[in-house]
Amino acid sequence: MYDEDELMYGDIVHDEEPADPEDRVVVNLPQKVANQWEVDGGTLSDQNPACPARDDVIIVVLREELNEYMPDWDQREEEIPLEQLEDDDVPYRPYPSMRLDRVGESHLR
Repeated sequence: MYDEDELMYGDIVHDEEPADPEDRVVVNLPQKVANQWEVDGGTLSDQNPACPARDDVIIVVLREELNEYMPDWDQREEEIPLEQLEDDDVPYRPYPSMRLDRVGESHLR
């Protein structure tokens, strides 16, 4: 059973900051928090001071890019490992969960 408020693999999300957000797909939930995730010589928490330091890290890929890379991603039941995304040169981005708004539900809900 999934918590309705928590993000999960396959949810469609928007970054709440841009005025014209793009569809992104949650592809991995690494079980780390923002102050543990290293990015560009600091942490994800450093880059997002408005979010709690202990906010969950969510890995997303632009929907358009994911559709090209893995057209059947919406039939998959488990997350895509970060190592696989890196090996296949799929650009992904970590976000603190508080910065993402769910705009579409996962096929697993």
